[in-house]
Amino acid sequence: MKQICKLFLPIIIFISVLSQVKAQNAADGNIIPNGGFEEWRSDVLKPVNWIIGNSLSPEQITGDTPPESKGMYALKMWANGGGVSLTGEVPVERKKKYTFSFWYKGTKLNHEIKVYFSWYDDSAYKGREQKLSVKTATNWKKKECTIEIPEYANKVGIELTPSTDYSGVGILFDDVSLVAAKNMPGGTPSLEAPKHLEVNAFQGEMEISWDKPVNSDGMKWEVVFDDRMEATVSSNSYMKTKLRPNTRHRIKVRAVKGGEVSPYTEKEESTKEMKEPEHSLDRIPYLRTLEPAGSCNGRFLKLYYNELANPDAKISYKLNGIPVQPQNDTLEFPAFEGYYKRFQLEIHIDEGEGREWDILYNELSVQNF
Repeated sequence: MKQICKLFLPIIIFISVLSQVKAQNAADGNIIPNGGFEEWRSDVLKPVNWIIGNSLSPEQITGDTPPESKGMYALKMWANGGGVSLTGEVPVERKKKYTFSFWYKGTKLNHEIKVYFSWYDDSAYKGREQKLSVKTATNWKKKECTIEIPEYANKVGIELTPSTDYSGVGILFDDVSLVAAKNMPGGTPSLEAPKHLEVNAFQGEMEISWDKPVNSDGMKWEVVFDDRMEATVSSNSYMKTKLRPNTRHRIKVRAVKGGEVSPYTEKEESTKEMKEPEHSLDRIPYLRTLEPAGSCNGRFLKLYYNELANPDAKISYKLNGIPVQPQNDTLEFPAFEGYYKRFQLEIHIDEGEGREWDILYNELSVQNF
């Protein structure tokens, strides 16, 4: 009998731990089933309530879980294309705020993971949108944000999708959580809506700003553009790019801190109109961020245009005859000594429908600061 007891002891311990994890999830208000990947199917090695393609080679990981995890296991998969998604939609309340979070790490630095939410009205599919994008580190990281359920949805599906990389990139996930705001523990006074929301509109961009409160430690702001989540930022400004001239847009901004969110501050604004019609032969796009005399203040040039009708136009650049690839809408000039230096900047713009331009700034003066 003693030997039998010893054989069953690990199973008893496992059941006890699993029960504790389920109880902890219930206490935390997490509505994601098996969000900690603690329950696994016996017929195939995959976590219960989750869909994972066989090509991703899912693994049940022990001994490597996030520092705050109450469970025994984590999920590991390989970035061979596709992601991990819930087998069914989770019921939610319309227009209610939820806090979404998950833990992640990777065997490769800065490997992108995108999080998609699919919205349903009962069984009717209403659309899919990307809510988050993170970059991996080799240690566990936690990402958290506040989600507001659209008024047309009462169910949500969730998908975690790493970028495809067949070179052997391992991605680990744990403790996926979606908690209604009212169920968040603790509770702090409601945040105030952002004040003095301002929009500086151009033909293709909108510079959005608002006041930053004196006590803003740990505070972030969610920017919603045309009723779609645009970004969560740590500063009190945001630049929306790739807009069409003479179009009207709705901007909403709210503060986020911990599990609390403020009311939205809203504003509608239009981008400026082009001077020439879209199909006019006299229309020539140009960089509005250059000085009138053809100079650039500093080595970092923002690539914002006037008279550009198609925000998705294909644009290529050459500096002194050498192709360059700008990053984040910014062209960086090479470092140099002295107060200024002249560069030759060539720009090729293809808007489609046969509308192409070659623009040459033959002696672009760049100031060194």
